[in-house]
Amino acid sequence: MAMKMPAKIRYGIRILVEIGRHPEGALPLAEVEKRQLISAKFAKQILQPLMRARLVGSTRGIKGGYRLLKKPERIRLIDIVNVLSEKDDRIAPCLVRKGICRRDKNCGAKLKWMELQKIVDAFLAKTTLRDMIDAETAACRKVRP
Repeated sequence: MAMKMPAKIRYGIRILVEIGRHPEGALPLAEVEKRQLISAKFAKQILQPLMRARLVGSTRGIKGGYRLLKKPERIRLIDIVNVLSEKDDRIAPCLVRKGICRRDKNCGAKLKWMELQKIVDAFLAKTTLRDMIDAETAACRKVRP
């Protein structure tokens, strides 16, 4: 069994990567949809909280679209995760609410889940949107002849 990042967060990062790869101006939603294979409806649901968090801005009109409001090197994955995550997006439910389990006070597994959560959080805190953009750009270069 593997742990899985929620789709909303994975797609949110992909959307921001695509927008960040085009710093010259606003990127239309239709381009994000086409390039990242994400429905416009789902993309809009993801973009709304990112706009409220002032990570993304939008412009209407013929040259409208979405743009980053911060430089990609100033947006950490933890920022995106915090905006898009549900309250209980943790490695284990016992890390969200105390008393969810009868073994809460003397559970060795909980200590290990906390350790793993710290590792995941540290990775998300040190990895920036710039890192993700660079990885995407490198991967695209490998595909092209």
